[in-house]
Amino acid sequence: MSKIYINATTKIFFLIAISLFVFSCNDVRKEIVILSLICFIAVLIGVYKVAIEGLISYLVLNIVKYIVLPALPNMVATNFNILIVTFIKLLPCFLVGKTLIRTTTIRELIFSLKKLHIPMTFIIPLSISIRYFPTFIEEWHSISDAMKIRNIKGLSRFKFAYIPLMISASNTADELSQAIIARGIENPNRICYVVTVNNVFDKMLALISFGIAIYSVFNLFWGSVI
Repeated sequence: MSKIYINATTKIFFLIAISLFVFSCNDVRKEIVILSLICFIAVLIGVYKVAIEGLISYLVLNIVKYIVLPALPNMVATNFNILIVTFIKLLPCFLVGKTLIRTTTIRELIFSLKKLHIPMTFIIPLSISIRYFPTFIEEWHSISDAMKIRNIKGLSRFKFAYIPLMISASNTADELSQAIIARGIENPNRICYVVTVNNVFDKMLALISFGIAIYSVFNLFWGSVI
C-alpha cells in the first residue's frame, strides 16, 4: 500500500482539532470513532506502528479500568482510576503528535509554523527541542554503557550518570541553538523552499479537522451538539 502525503500544516490543524475534541467530549462512543479515525489516517500515511500502538494501548487501558480496578480496594482503585482516565483522554493527542513527528521533517514543520505566523520565540525552542531529544537519548545510552563497564550501582549512579548528563545536555542544547541560528532561522526573509502537495486526501483531512474543531467549540460552550 502506497503512502499518502499530507501537508504539515494540515497535520498541525488536525492536532489542534483533536486537542479541542479531547477536552470537550466525554462520550466514549465518539472517542472510539475519533481514535479509529486517527489510526486509519496513521495507516494511510504509512506509520502502521503508531496505529497498532494506539489500538493496543486503548484496549489495555480499558481492560485495566473496567476489569482490574474494580477488583482492587476502593482507595487504590480511585487513585489509579484518575490516572487511567487521564491516559485514555490524552491518548488521541499523543497518537496524532507522534504521527506528526514521525512523518514531518524539521524543515517542513518550521515552514508550516511560519505560514501560520507563529512567533520565532516559539519556533526556535521547538526546533531545538525536536533536534535535541535523539542526541539526549544517545548520550544517556553512552553513559549507561560506561557505568555498566565500571560496575557502578546504587546511589553512585546519580553522581556518575545524571550530573554528567545534565552538563552534557546543557552543552548540547547550546550547540544546537547556535547551529540553528547560524543557519539563518532568525532571518525574516524566506531562506528555503519546501515543496507542498495539496492532494484530495489532504483537503478532506483539512475539512474533517475544521468540522471536529467547530463541533468541539460548540460542545465546550453550549453543551452536547449531537
